[in-house]
Amino acid sequence: MARRVRAASQKVSDFKASLKVSEHPNLDRKVGVLVGEPFDHVGLKKRMVEVWCEYPTVNTNETAKMVSADQVTVASQTVESLLRCRDKCAKIMYEMNEHCKRLDEVIERVSHYGLD
Repeated sequence: MARRVRAASQKVSDFKASLKVSEHPNLDRKVGVLVGEPFDHVGLKKRMVEVWCEYPTVNTNETAKMVSADQVTVASQTVESLLRCRDKCAKIMYEMNEHCKRLDEVIERVSHYGLD
């Protein structure tokens, strides 16, 4: 691994925001990009920066419950489960759309004005 000599005066650009709808909120998952401080790469003899990209991936969760086998109960429970599934999807999609809007604003700003 290359040894780094960091310039103390350089700042890190952080374009990340926390996920609100998360299976494990204590892990503080984020969406966005983090640009590290420039450093001297001894092996390459160049100034370098690291750019980290953090994004969500899709995973599923499954729950089950036993209900009476009569048609009314099964239909009622099916509708309740479908509504719960739809609501969870809607919350995730709303948050992802908000992150996309935020990232579009950052892309526009960085494209026009750079990282400063």
